[in-house]
Formats: sequence, C-alpha cells, structure tokens
Amino acid sequence: MIRFFRNFIPIVISFASFFAIFSCNKSSTELTAIFFTNVKDGEVTIGVGNDFRLKYILEPYGIEDLVKLEWTSSKKNVATVRNGRVTAVEPGTTIITASSGSVSASVKVNVEILDVNDFSLPETVFAYVGRQVRVDVDILDPEDATAEGIEWSVTNEGIATCEIKDGQLYITAHADGSTVLTGKASGSDKIRSCTIQTATYIPVQTISVTMDSLSISAGKDVPVKLHVLPENASMKDVTWSVSPEDMATFDESAMLLRLGLKTGIVTLTATSVEDQVSGSAKLTVTDAVGLFYPQDAPDGFICPDGSFEAYPKSIKMVPCFPSSVSAQPVTWKSYDTSRATVDQDGVVTAVGHGAVLIEAVAGKVTIRKVVRSFKESMIDWRAYTPESRNWDDYVKSKHVELTTIGMAGNTAFWVIDKAAWYKTASGKEDIDKEFYPKVYGRYTLPQVSSTTSNIKVTVLDQMPRLVECKPSKVASGDVTVDMGIGKAITMKMEARVKTISFVESLNNDESCVTIANGGTHTFSKSRDGDNSGLGFDHVFYANYSDKYDNQHLASRRVILDCSPKKHNFGLYDEYLLWNSKSSPEPGTYKFTFRSHPDGFDPGTISFTFIIIE
Repeated sequence: MIRFFRNFIPIVISFASFFAIFSCNKSSTELTAIFFTNVKDGEVTIGVGNDFRLKYILEPYGIEDLVKLEWTSSKKNVATVRNGRVTAVEPGTTIITASSGSVSASVKVNVEILDVNDFSLPETVFAYVGRQVRVDVDILDPEDATAEGIEWSVTNEGIATCEIKDGQLYITAHADGSTVLTGKASGSDKIRSCTIQTATYIPVQTISVTMDSLSISAGKDVPVKLHVLPENASMKDVTWSVSPEDMATFDESAMLLRLGLKTGIVTLTATSVEDQVSGSAKLTVTDAVGLFYPQDAPDGFICPDGSFEAYPKSIKMVPCFPSSVSAQPVTWKSYDTSRATVDQDGVVTAVGHGAVLIEAVAGKVTIRKVVRSFKESMIDWRAYTPESRNWDDYVKSKHVELTTIGMAGNTAFWVIDKAAWYKTASGKEDIDKEFYPKVYGRYTLPQVSSTTSNIKVTVLDQMPRLVECKPSKVASGDVTVDMGIGKAITMKMEARVKTISFVESLNNDESCVTIANGGTHTFSKSRDGDNSGLGFDHVFYANYSDKYDNQHLASRRVILDCSPKKHNFGLYDEYLLWNSKSSPEPGTYKFTFRSHPDGFDPGTISFTFIIIE
C-alpha cells in the first residue's frame, strides 16, 4: 500500500500541473500538444489479431471537437491504425503517429504472438474440396491471444491442410475423406484435436418456385413450393426477394407469399446462397373483396388498457368492395360492443376482452372480419375436450368444456381462453382459431402441480396450449395448470378402467358390445346369420365409464390374451377376426389384459365370452 501511494503521488501532481496549464490556455484554439494517456514509457505491446485503442488528450483543453488528427503507421504490415484504434497484423515493431499541422505525438507499438495456455475446438470441421473454411478456435487462456499461438498440424495433408491468416485458422480441403486436425498450445502442454471431414462440392443446377395459382385476389396468403436440383446439392440454402416490394412479403417459415392490397403482377424469386442460381414465379393480383387489417396490425390484435404493450387500442379496418358498389357509403357494425366498437370510418376500438366480428356493408355487399381484443385481467383459461390434437382441425369440431378428466389411458385436453368464442352473423357461436396472445415474451413457462404422482401432466410448448395426461396406474387427484398469465385452472382427474367394449365398427358406436369388468356376454357363432365370408377387425377398448366413448378419448385400445386359444379364433393383438370362415368354436373364452399400449396399468381386468351355436 505504501509503495502504491509513493507511485501515485507524482502522478497526481503531474496531472494537477497538466490541468493547470490547460486552464491557463483555455481561451486558445490552436493545438500545442498531444498526450497519450494509456501508454507507458512511450510504447505498447499487442498480440497478433488484437486491437488497442490509443487514448489521448489535446492541449489546450477543450479543443477536441475543433482538431482533426491524422493517424499513420510506419509499417502497415505490422499494425494499422484508424482514428486511434491500432490493429495488430503480424509480429514486428511500428511507430503510430497522431498529427495535426506541425504538432504530433508518436508511440512505439510492438506486435507479438501471445502464448496460448488453453483452447478448444469444435468436434468436426467440414470443408468442400477446393474450398477453404475458417475454424472456430475458442481461446480460453489468455483471452486476447489468437490461433497463431498454437502449433497446428493435419494428419493427412493429401486430404486437407491448415494455415493461419490474420490470426485466424483456416482449413483447405484437397480430396474427399477424413483426417485429424491437432493443435498444441505454445504456453502449456495442452493438445486438442478434431475431425476434418471433406467432400466434393455439388453445385445447385436449377431452382423452381411454384404457387397454387397464377391469379388471385389481393390480401390473400399464397402457398409457395421450392424445388432445388439436384437433390444432393451441397448447399441448398436460398434467399428470397419480392418485386415490387410494396405488393407482398414472403414468410419463409410458413412458405407463404402474403399479398397486400395492391393489384398487378408480383414476382417471387429464390436465389441459391452459394451458387447464385435463381428461380422465379409470377402471380397476377386482382382487386380484393373483403375486410382487411391495417399493415401496422396484421393480426388484428388490439388492447383496451395497455396490458399488452405491443397491441394498439384502435385500428382502422380496410374495406375492399367490388367496383359495382365501391362508390356507395359504408355502414359498419360490431357484433359485440362489450369487446370492441367500430365507428363509421371503420376504426375499431378495444373495450373489453375477446374475439369480435366486425361487419362492413356497401349496397348489397357485406364483408366481415374477426378482430381480437386482449385484456390481461380478463383472460379466462378453460379446459376443452381433445377431439383432435391438430389445432386447425380442432376448431372445426364441437367443443365441450371440462371440469373433470376421466381416462382409461393417455389423453389430452386443450387450454383455451373462453373469450375465443364469438357471436357470428347468424347469432351462433364460433371459435376464433387465432385467439391467443402472440407476444410470447409476456408468457412464463406453464407450471403444473398435482396431488398425485401417478398421472403425469405435461403442457406442450405450443400455442394454444395442449395438455397431455399420462397415467401409470389407477389414480385420482387434482391437477393445476398455471399458464403464467390470466387465472390458473384446476382439474379433477381420474384414471381407471370400468368396462370393456368389443367394437365391430369404428364408425358406429352402436355396433359395440360393452361388458363390465368380470362380466360375461353370450354371442352366436354365426354372429346373427352373417355368412358373408368378409373379415371384420373387431377392436377391444378399455373404457373409463359405463360405455364406449372414443370421441373424447375416454376409451383407449388395449391388447388382450384369450384362454383357451383356438386355431380359428383369430385374436391378433387388439384385433379379433370374426367371419363365416373363421368364427370361434362354441365354448367359453376368458379374456385378460396382456398389455396397454399407453403403458397404463389398470390392475386385473377380465371378462368372458360364451359362444353358442
């Protein structure tokens, strides 16, 4: 500490004198001196490939904005300089000078290769024959060293060679094959290796872009297909461009050309990144008919209270009518003013929470569009039956709200905001498949808590949320799903098998026979006179309740064992083949669970078939 203050006091005195000189000459604007403040003894040492910013002050004080310095390097092959930033190129010594008029200051810059103590390499480096790639060498110690501080070698230089350029390591491939790259740290005994994999480059020959139609009305989304040949081309990545740019945008993730409201001919072009081969498709865009969102709110999302900052409170809808009525006045209507209102200029303003149908009428032409108003405090999650695990298909089916989940095996349910349902023009209710906030940053990961460990509940990483339930054995309990925004939902869940159904036709629930666990059912060998000779795949289902209910996935297929086994009693896993040529012999047959495809163990389940003539 004493040594520190002995060194520090002269510095303080020096700077105090320095600033005293500045204050005496403060009124002068003519440069008299340049001082480097981060250089000791007039020189600095930099590792190859690194930068060093020279800091300086000018005398008199306060003229920095009035003076432009010229920077030079005596040996640009050693180090370059730009606006005081020195870049080390190769080992050696150079003089860096800052000057203005007759006033100058210089610093000696020593460039050297810094010893490397530790580093890491990727597992594999891939290179095409005749091409060069940079290897990502991660210098761990010291961080300002470069790959030049490592001794490099390649096992088979007939396949690839390595070289250092500007402190970076590069691999050049010479032939197809595989070899090993090895580096030895100059400052330690650390040795790292990785595989070099090389292959002959196969260029792209042709690119074709196709769309589902040659002409379409404005405002639509057009599916796009891309074909890059040959199929085994090495680099098939492409860039996309639209011309004119103001007519459409291209959504590469969805492979959709999203048209604006302008008419004309739009061209979509795909160009290979590496080979610069292009392919295009043209589309004629005609007058649009419909109601559209403005460009600054392309999803029709609004928010009444700012709880979703990304959504505006109001949006002005864009009506497009046929030319026959385009000059007539437009009348506007909201089908639910508790959620959003619309004025006679087509401005929709958020009021509450939920999807709402907006209507515009000109003459005898009516156009409609759903607008989504989101209010965080009113989000009301509910659980609904899982007729389909595909959201687009699900919204077309009927929806039943659930408060309990009964299962005879794995099942699932949708978590949907109740406000996704809206009033249609006919007075009925429909579901808006886009009604969920898309500001993903507002969501935390859903949290699931359960009072039973025998039912595993998982919220899938998608929007809307689909919740999977996988029981391991007979169990019951409460499960709470907290979506991270809006209220959490708590469901009563139970897993069990109460009955077994023998289903003769998957399209007709009435054709099944349902038997309680431990029960008995009697069949006629002829199956009521069926002598068609046709085979039927009769399927066994385990049911949660008293009846077969596959629609809500409360019934699940199971695999059974039969005793005694008879040659003409065709039990194949969960299928029972029964027809005039292979119907079972008269007798008593006992069925028991062999396994459950879902991994669910419902305990001992059995029933009896009695076959009579």
